[in-house]
Amino acid sequence: MSDNSAPATQVSTPEIFDPFFLESLHKHWTDSHFALGVEIIDAQHLWLVALVFRMESVLLTKHSEQRAGKLVAYARELVRFLRSHLELEDRVMKAAEIPRHEEIALDHADFLSRLTAALNLDKAGNIQNGESFVNLIKLWLDKHIKRDDPQWKVYLSKHHFNPVDFVGAVVTDITAEHESIHMQLYRQLLVAQEVIPGIRKAILDDLFQLWKRFEVRTNIPLIDMQHLWLFKMVVEMESMLHISFAERRTHLERVLADLLDYVDIHFNCEEWLMAKLGYPEEKAHHRLHEDFRRTVQKLKQEYDAGNHHSLSSLVTLLRQWLLTHIVIEDSKYARVFAHDTQATINISRLLIREKEISIPRDQTLIYTYITARMRASGA
Repeated sequence: MSDNSAPATQVSTPEIFDPFFLESLHKHWTDSHFALGVEIIDAQHLWLVALVFRMESVLLTKHSEQRAGKLVAYARELVRFLRSHLELEDRVMKAAEIPRHEEIALDHADFLSRLTAALNLDKAGNIQNGESFVNLIKLWLDKHIKRDDPQWKVYLSKHHFNPVDFVGAVVTDITAEHESIHMQLYRQLLVAQEVIPGIRKAILDDLFQLWKRFEVRTNIPLIDMQHLWLFKMVVEMESMLHISFAERRTHLERVLADLLDYVDIHFNCEEWLMAKLGYPEEKAHHRLHEDFRRTVQKLKQEYDAGNHHSLSSLVTLLRQWLLTHIVIEDSKYARVFAHDTQATINISRLLIREKEISIPRDQTLIYTYITARMRASGA
């Protein structure tokens, strides 16, 4: 593994970091018992497994130029990264004077030659047999991670070397390694256990169950993104109610302030959309928003005045009101707007441009994740 600071440019990093894909990758890694316990090696193994796993998913898609291009990109990155990975392992074994290290290095070189030959591009530059390529690397990688690598780790430990420190000392550029994309993937998925950075898996699970159980989709992407973001903040606040007030106070107050600010942004978006699309019940809907604002403000004032029990009431109100409001009231305009989906999409885009509505990356990731998970569940 000489140092891998970034994947080849053709490989789609967003595809690798797609939350729903990461969830599947995490399960595959865990179920396969791939963890070696050496951070640098595990991070590189994870990247290799991710590339193979991603290539397998591309193979399942319909034949097209885009599919062919992706297969070649992932295959080339696999060969490039594996070569770099094995170079590092060869240096580790040589430095530790592990028996047969020269023979093992020759085996590595032989496999790389076979894998390169399996790439087998046609005249148009497309891989001729992607399935064979994937099967070859999958079988070898499973043996390499679960049988071969533990042997040199055990050897290092028996000879009083710390495997983590030893590998770190052999890496040529430790800074580049720690800043690499594969290390970023490792820390997010296996250390922080997050498929979306900064958002715990338990929060996403609660969001999915809520979204599925109460059927709160409006099928207007902008509005659904905002609803999910509001629910995410409510779920976060609910999770904090179970810890001591002293521990949760600062974070809870920040989330509450963010949520109340975002409620205003969301209500303004809805009202602007309804006005532009000529929704007949716009004024009545606006009054519901105003009633909610007044109720929330009253509870917030009680909390600020020292009645900390009002916070629990506020969180309960937020959850219940959002659910009933979306299921009953928002579904009304969603049904009206469904008659002209393209107009709704166009107006949403106009709203984003004219009103400068920002859609943070996390909102898009949550929406993408929940939508993919709903599809996979058949909902």
